Amino acid sequence: MVAWLLQLLAHRHPQAAKPRRTIRDLMVRPRKAAHPRFLGGARTLVTASAGGEECEGTPRAKGEEQWVSLDVASREFRPSLTLTTGQSFRWAERPGIPGEYAGVIGDKVVILKEMPNDTWYRIAASASPYSLGTLEEKDRDSDVMIRGYLNIDTQPTLGDLHERFSQGDERFRAVSPYFTGARILRQPPVECLFCFICSQNNNIGRITGMVNRLCENYGTYIGELDERQYYAFPTLKQMERVTEEDLRRLGFGFRAKYIVGSARAIGELGGEEVLLSLRSASRADAHAFLERLPGIGPKVASCVCLFALDKHDDIPVDTHVWQIANRDFHMNLKGKSLTKKIYAQIGDNFRDKFGAYAGWAHQVLFIADLREHSSRLPEHLQPKQSGTE
Repeated sequence: MVAWLLQLLAHRHPQAAKPRRTIRDLMVRPRKAAHPRFLGGARTLVTASAGGEECEGTPRAKGEEQWVSLDVASREFRPSLTLTTGQSFRWAERPGIPGEYAGVIGDKVVILKEMPNDTWYRIAASASPYSLGTLEEKDRDSDVMIRGYLNIDTQPTLGDLHERFSQGDERFRAVSPYFTGARILRQPPVECLFCFICSQNNNIGRITGMVNRLCENYGTYIGELDERQYYAFPTLKQMERVTEEDLRRLGFGFRAKYIVGSARAIGELGGEEVLLSLRSASRADAHAFLERLPGIGPKVASCVCLFALDKHDDIPVDTHVWQIANRDFHMNLKGKSLTKKIYAQIGDNFRDKFGAYAGWAHQVLFIADLREHSSRLPEHLQPKQSGTE
């Protein structure tokens, strides 16, 4: 599928290439737009003070803000188990407001409010003018954008997937009731790729800091919320001015050359459209392309494939997944190194157990292995920890 892209990369990195195909053959078809779900079946306004919650920049309504229901049950989506559990680094719970999470989707600051059996959202600020289009058009566009990012309309449902996964694995059956609503996001591929380049040999706190600095220094300003300034993730065009020297000065270390090199290579190959086209490629072809970019190995490629490119059966293998495979799947990995062969064997083990959506099962088991989330489990189900990222 992506052979001609690999051929172009081969000019920069001497590896074998395959026959040429056109970019038109690789383009992903847009999904059918969803319709907005408004509270109570109609638009419901919730008055917000013009001080504390009002956002500088271009808020969607002055003096008043409205929450919009995603009309999705908590068993299908929980912000607390999806947004801050290692697949995105752009979200945080709002200070002093439990259950509300602020983050950036595209050029908008979005607040998601976790309700007992639903999730509400509102747009806090936007880098693009809100004066364009009717209110109904803006609501519909926002709803489609947010639902797409959150992967809300994926079929089969999360409930059906969990039932299927539970039949194939005792550990999943035991822990999954404590982590219902943990979804896989469908992130913009450019953002996802560079975030996970930052993740190499790093922890979630430091990754988040790096991503924030990248956005603050090169992205478009959106607005301010809770005394924090928000920026869109830099476009490839904006990243053309990124230099390795600047990134090293900002604390990116060895990752600086990989960010600069990958941005340049993707730009020369056609930009974001090239990465979007990988959504219609096979997992093997997507990996082959991504792993030819500077500094990207199997794990980063798996993260991008699972969290941005619709490769629902990809398995990012880190220390937690290694422990799960060894401890719970009895793969006898003690004393072995994470070679490409072992990496593939661990992924195949997950795929044999969980099938075409193995990556979604992996995410639940991964969260259950994180020290900050395993406390949800009864003591007899809590994993024996040997370190955390």
